[in-house]
Amino acid sequence: MATTKTGKGKYGDRESVMVRVVDHDKLTEVAQKVFALQYGIALEEVPYSVEPLVMVRNAAVINQWDLRGNRDVCVVGTEGVGWECDEYGLVTVPMQTPMGSGAHVKLSGTVVAKFLTDEEVDLADWVRVFGDRLETNFNIWWDMAVNGRAPKWSE
Repeated sequence: MATTKTGKGKYGDRESVMVRVVDHDKLTEVAQKVFALQYGIALEEVPYSVEPLVMVRNAAVINQWDLRGNRDVCVVGTEGVGWECDEYGLVTVPMQTPMGSGAHVKLSGTVVAKFLTDEEVDLADWVRVFGDRLETNFNIWWDMAVNGRAPKWSE
């Protein structure tokens, strides 16, 4: 995968890698149903919606599938905070209220992958530019997409 410098980021040296945007509305519908079932509340009472996310695929395990789903799926928010599939093929999906309080559900990587849009964005543009923490977050997910990393569950 060829990458080019974008000139973005605090230090102006982010490298480009294209990732796919997750359909926020469709994933929210599923996540709210899971949340309602998990906590025994009515669907109408769930105050959370899924944060804007992109899917980064772990290059080390792309297309590694078993009965627990696609295990190469990782989701990343606009601050570069993200989650990878665990040993059960589940990935944390962050949710929030308009007031900012948060929750999460775990969904299979296969389910999350079903809600990808055709829209691609550059990860360098997706992760906000603000300080060392966000630069570190960007670098973690860029490296995951380009070079791959042995999943935590395999170590």
